[in-house]
Amino acid sequence: MDKIEILKSKLEYLKEVSKKGYVELLDELKEISNQKTDLIVRISAKRPEVLFRNYIKDVHPYYLRDIVVKGSGARYNVSLIDALIKCVTELEEKQGSVKIYQTKGNKRIFITGGASGIGKTLVQAFAGAGNKVAFCDIDRSKGDELAKETKTQFFLADVSRVNELENCLQSLFQQWGDIDVIINNAGISKFSPLTETTIEQFDHILSVNLRPVFITSKLLAQHRSKQTNDSKNPYGRIINICSTRYLMSEPNSEGYAASKGGIFSLTHALAMSLSPLHITVNSISPGWIQNTNYEQLTEADHLQHPSRRVGHPEDIARMCLFLCEEQNDFVNAENIVIDGGMTRKMIYE
Repeated sequence: MDKIEILKSKLEYLKEVSKKGYVELLDELKEISNQKTDLIVRISAKRPEVLFRNYIKDVHPYYLRDIVVKGSGARYNVSLIDALIKCVTELEEKQGSVKIYQTKGNKRIFITGGASGIGKTLVQAFAGAGNKVAFCDIDRSKGDELAKETKTQFFLADVSRVNELENCLQSLFQQWGDIDVIINNAGISKFSPLTETTIEQFDHILSVNLRPVFITSKLLAQHRSKQTNDSKNPYGRIINICSTRYLMSEPNSEGYAASKGGIFSLTHALAMSLSPLHITVNSISPGWIQNTNYEQLTEADHLQHPSRRVGHPEDIARMCLFLCEEQNDFVNAENIVIDGGMTRKMIYE
């Protein structure tokens, strides 16, 4: 019995016992679950649907976790279980393909900072859609593990070191002939008091967050400029991961804010310069994206957002996939904010 069948049988069983109390249901669940007991114990009674999102994610890591219908308080109801069974059935019918991820799997993708966080989800999403994917990161262990899992190519490289980043792209040009999509995702967020921040620390943040956007874009432009009329690639995408901190700040974040503000401006400048090469350039500004321990967030964490939840890395992956659709080339030089509405919310203390 494969994972889909196992999950389906679990959900059918839960439907039968859904009228039982929350504690009793957890006791029943422990008996049929191959998930770790500590995961079950950690789940808040106020957000029981989190457990099912983890089931779905285990079966298909690119599935939209937020598609799951939310439970009511601490009680499971039949409609929730029915919705989950429907999700599983759809997964079964798709044979591992999810409707939202229908980007044609024939693109050559390079992602910086792809071993964890949003970058990892990007690697999984694009590889899961059948694209040829390579990524770089400074974490050898996580990079090797992800490359093995997704059958992608991993480069051990520090994007703040120009030669290491350039070597990644030159290697891919040689292997693939061209790169269709570059996603500049690598970034660090080191906050420190203004009076104690050194010039070297400030420069380092820029060298990781901002400068690689210029380097990768320049290399792609140079490569495309050498193509003859017969070999010119009519398709190209550059997506830069910015942040809502390009337009709002908290104390002690000067380096990070400057780097993200630079990405915002560099994006529309690059879009103008790369227009003759048919390369669109856009940035995405995520708000609060929770990469791990989502089930540990509080109700207040979620409800402060107009969308009533904290973001998932999949929220960013979906937009990247959308931008990479060939017919979406009219979206250009734009910064797309994905933050659940927080930057539009008027807040007074």
